[in-house]
Amino acid sequence: MASDIHANLLFPDPFKPAGLEFDLPEPAVVSLTITDADGITIASHHQRVRLPTGHHELRFRDDTEMKGPLYANLLIEMQEESVRIIKHL
Repeated sequence: MASDIHANLLFPDPFKPAGLEFDLPEPAVVSLTITDADGITIASHHQRVRLPTGHHELRFRDDTEMKGPLYANLLIEMQEESVRIIKHL
C-alpha cells in the first residue's frame, strides 16, 4: 500500500552524494526531482525508472549551487495508486 511507503534522507559523505532510501511493496515506476521553495524544478534524476519490489537507494548530486531551501520530490507510481514524498534537503 502507498501509505506504507516512507523515505529516509541519506546525507552526503566524502564518498557518496545525498539521496533517499525507501522500500517498495510492489514493482513501481519512480521519478526523483529536486525543486526550490517555489516548486520550480532545479534538477531531474531517475525519471520514470522501473524498480522491482524491495529496498532502494536513489542518490543525487547537488550541482546547482542554489542558495536557499531545496526539496527532494519522490514520485512512486504503482499499479493501483501513486505516492509523492517530499523531503527538505
